[in-house]
Amino acid sequence: MFRNMGKLDELIDKSNDILMLLDVEIVDNDYFKDYEPDSSKAAWKYYEIMYKDTINIKASIERKGGGKYRRERGYFKYEKENNKVIEQIPEQGYLEIGKISLAGDCVFNFNEKKFNIFKKFVKGDIELLGKLLYCHKMHHSPYNFALIPVSGGMNNKKGSHNDRPDWLLYSLSKFCETLEEKRGEIVYNKDCIIADIDKDGIRAKDISNKDDVKDQIYNMQQSGYEIMQKNHYTPINLYHFLAQIKTAEAYADLFYHLTQDNKDEKKLVCDMIALGKKPIDGRDKLIAYMDLAVRYWEIQRKKYR
Repeated sequence: MFRNMGKLDELIDKSNDILMLLDVEIVDNDYFKDYEPDSSKAAWKYYEIMYKDTINIKASIERKGGGKYRRERGYFKYEKENNKVIEQIPEQGYLEIGKISLAGDCVFNFNEKKFNIFKKFVKGDIELLGKLLYCHKMHHSPYNFALIPVSGGMNNKKGSHNDRPDWLLYSLSKFCETLEEKRGEIVYNKDCIIADIDKDGIRAKDISNKDDVKDQIYNMQQSGYEIMQKNHYTPINLYHFLAQIKTAEAYADLFYHLTQDNKDEKKLVCDMIALGKKPIDGRDKLIAYMDLAVRYWEIQRKKYR
């Protein structure tokens, strides 16, 4: 696929050095060449390796983002419920139900902005500052990269909540509870192709009753427990996709490689959901959050090996 295995190997080596507490910096534009690191060609090579049993990645589609950096982004279909492998497809304008857009994401965000926010809880604790610096160095590690649905704006909602994966899993758990209560109320019409929802309403084609679809989308957003971006692209696609996944634990298995069959991984998912409903508003919460991140990175290192 991509000819970036050498760059990925170098990033993996640097990640391993940091996890062994060596003073090594990862961030270097030579690795990413004007791309957002989590959506770069090297990152997509990592995704190709890590998702080989669940997501069939053939090629990414280059998209120019709103900022100065480019992002690689993929489009996928998942036609059958509980289908083991999600198949990548070429970009096809409108995204029908049964198709989803995925992009790269930094799972635990310890970028410069978040580092400065968290640093106020350190208060002269040199050991704690060292741990925070350690997490900051891992921000652009491949072990901190994962795919995330872009359709419906779930990536934006995660970003607006301090980019916390524990918040996302907690919110998904609440969303899935609501989904189970409402299962059967939403009619998924395969002929319904939704382009966009904005302040003027819905723009769509091949919809027999647009008012019904607007009501469905409104209800989904109200019951979405904050994970869907209002007035964003294709929320019904995201809703339908999550309806196939069904639980936050299954989402963690698919996207974070954290299975319920492994006791350490199961415990990590449980701890993430428990912390996700709480704000990081002090020293103890920051320590708990960083501990989650380190546990996650160590698991990803084992998975990559």
